[in-house]
Amino acid sequence: MKGLPAEAIQHFDRAELLFKRGDYALAAKEFKRAIKHAPDFWLLHMNLGCAYYKCGDLKNACTALARAVELHPESKDAQYNLGLVLGRLERYDEADKHMAKAAYMGSEEAKEVLAKMSMATCKGCGEPVENVHVPDTPIVFAAEVPWKCGSCGVFCAKCVDKSQKGLVLGALCPKCNREMQVFGSYFLWSLAIGSSSCLLLDQFIQKRFGCAHLREDCGGITGLVSC
Repeated sequence: MKGLPAEAIQHFDRAELLFKRGDYALAAKEFKRAIKHAPDFWLLHMNLGCAYYKCGDLKNACTALARAVELHPESKDAQYNLGLVLGRLERYDEADKHMAKAAYMGSEEAKEVLAKMSMATCKGCGEPVENVHVPDTPIVFAAEVPWKCGSCGVFCAKCVDKSQKGLVLGALCPKCNREMQVFGSYFLWSLAIGSSSCLLLDQFIQKRFGCAHLREDCGGITGLVSC
């Protein structure tokens, strides 16, 4: 906490003790008092968000954690916690992005959450990538699908060369140039459409799986972070 005003440090120390005792509401008040003396210190906002979360105040937790991420976007803990709170608020698209960023930065908790949701982080751009259901035949589709390299990991469609991503099988890894597979699970194409007519993959996914965007309570918020 080098360089912070003495008043901010005093309130932080009190807040930390209260938080560890389980007095989360009082801890939040002390964190807010500390922020008045050091409004741009990201860690105070991060811990304020944790205290609000423990109180069950998700709205204020989200506001505090968003401010922490704004001040220090390189914090994997702040990104993870914001993603978790956004998920609890059912703001899933935003939650995915912050959870993916945390995983991209090396957060093991974020990686576990994404894995439980059948998701991953694109190795090229760090954006969230969702597991898709694809047929077991190499048919050309107009839909964009994610890809997985056995050596380098998962890539979103945008990070795969445009001349390759139209094929379900046969795309090459942007990093090592090895053949990749679709990041997803396979079903029997003949059972899926039952005829020779070609149904675009994105239309099939929307029809069959569009309502199955389930999110589970996969983890708990990262604990209080000390300076």
